Amino acid sequence: MVLHYCEDGGWVVAADITVPNDPTDYRSGAAILGCSNLRCARCGAPVRNQAGIECPGLQAHLEQLAETPDWTTLPFVKPFGPGRLYACRCIGWLESSFHACGDPEPDASAGDPSLPWRCDGHPVATLPVTVDGEVIDADTDIAALVRRVLGGWSPDASPPPSPWSPTAWLHRLRRRLADLAVASQLAKAVALCLDDPLRRAGAIAYYCGFPRDPGFARVVALAAGPGGLFLRSPTVVEDGAAMEYWPAWALRCRLFSVRGKLDALDRAALAQLQEALLRGDAGLEPEDIDGVRSVAGPWLAEQAGAIARVDPSRTVPILQSLKDLDDAALVAIAGVALAAEPGADHAALREWLADWPNRNEPYAGPIEVALERASR
Repeated sequence: MVLHYCEDGGWVVAADITVPNDPTDYRSGAAILGCSNLRCARCGAPVRNQAGIECPGLQAHLEQLAETPDWTTLPFVKPFGPGRLYACRCIGWLESSFHACGDPEPDASAGDPSLPWRCDGHPVATLPVTVDGEVIDADTDIAALVRRVLGGWSPDASPPPSPWSPTAWLHRLRRRLADLAVASQLAKAVALCLDDPLRRAGAIAYYCGFPRDPGFARVVALAAGPGGLFLRSPTVVEDGAAMEYWPAWALRCRLFSVRGKLDALDRAALAQLQEALLRGDAGLEPEDIDGVRSVAGPWLAEQAGAIARVDPSRTVPILQSLKDLDDAALVAIAGVALAAEPGADHAALREWLADWPNRNEPYAGPIEVALERASR
């Protein structure tokens, strides 16, 4: 059976944060949700929880808690409005905020728990699906719903953080509909909104989160049209701040999502970003260089000099990006090309080489020799 798993191993949450009753609902993306199906890796028991209570001397009462359906009937359990009590057969925890069970580096001084609990999986949803009070069934007008959401609407019943931006809730909806045919309908409806200037930024944001969904060809076409990679659209408000979404962002997300061979849309996205780097487009960010590097590291190394010639500020970001491939030869190729390029920022290159993470690496010697040769 296909299962979905909460991000970060599942979360324990306080009383004011939802633990869904729907077993198919799970934490993914921005939504802060408690996991409804935690299991203990130590004792193998399911982890139960109850909101609004605490249990002084918790560890001494685990057996009684395990045998009692309603913990409020136990004499040692006390009301505690903000808290949520969790327990399996071997350990208990009182949560008054929210924490990831799978945090690799819990900080005890900050109150982070170190728990042997992990999400045990959530079944795939089937229609009808209720998402924060919004019912999605076979008769739902998905196109109308998408236009409403990208027009600024999201359900009042959405879990924290709130208020939700339209794009954040659309991402949550898409994750809840994963593995259902209606998910493709949703993506195609979003693609149509790329032609609507008032909804375009939100649609681009959607494809940043789901760059392999149907309809991405429209993003590629948009990036190739008037305004190009940095086409301006009305901004999306996220967490109280205005966010701009450009087609370039979605293209780099597409490249980051590549697993295996590139398909036609991958190659088109790559070509557009490569051309922008060679033109020296001012709107490009280091993350765009990273996107290119993720699928075309050798090309980035070979073209490093040409890229820095039109924009010297990219001298160091190219090298930093290539370092992530753990291929010293590619860093050396790029560094030597940058050293030989009169238009590159040689001062920044020397400073980068002198930094301790780089000065003793195998690529440092060839780059230093090339810099010395260029200075003669």
